[in-house]
Amino acid sequence: MSDPPRDLSSRRHTLRRLLGLVPEDSLPEADEAFREGPLPPEPPTASMPVHRPLDEEVEILWDLLVQMHLLVDEQLADAIDAVGRCDEAKAARVRERDDEVDQLELAIDHQCERILALHTPVAVDLRLIVTAVKVNTDLERIGDHAKNLAKHTPHLVGCSELLGDTRITQMADVARAILREAQDAFLKRDRVLARRVVHLVRIWDMQTARELQRFPGHAMPA
Repeated sequence: MSDPPRDLSSRRHTLRRLLGLVPEDSLPEADEAFREGPLPPEPPTASMPVHRPLDEEVEILWDLLVQMHLLVDEQLADAIDAVGRCDEAKAARVRERDDEVDQLELAIDHQCERILALHTPVAVDLRLIVTAVKVNTDLERIGDHAKNLAKHTPHLVGCSELLGDTRITQMADVARAILREAQDAFLKRDRVLARRVVHLVRIWDMQTARELQRFPGHAMPA
């Protein structure tokens, strides 16, 4: 038996006949072709997600960013605790772990470069990579601030009364809380929470400026 006709127009005509759009006897031979010939593959739907190699690379990047968030948050918490307790040992550990922050920053940069070189992302994927680069830089900078807090901790030994006259520890706790909310906003992609973080930072900046005015001779940044 010869192969059934595979003409696309015949199949379209048959489909229209099955839907009642053409007479039943208009093209009988096309019905056999429609039933026996192979159909083209169905396009992907919501129930049939498309897996791309890019998705695996983005997942690796996302995991690295989470690690960076957790490490920097821990560094900041330890630095704050070291300052509040004048704990030189803990301050030394914070300074030692700063190398971990730097190494993770380089790993994230490398993963971003790898994605750009191998997959040339566009649209949403490209925006994610650009955002990841900026977030990575900001997190590394926060890690540097934690290291600097630890670096100055030895100078505060024996000055617990001076620290008690300030709101440094309370301000540091607020800074850490803001960092955590910023992390949640980024990881959850929550725009409402992100706007709340921006608002909290503005309030915190004003409170910090008022606190610094209590110290004569302190030069406010421009």
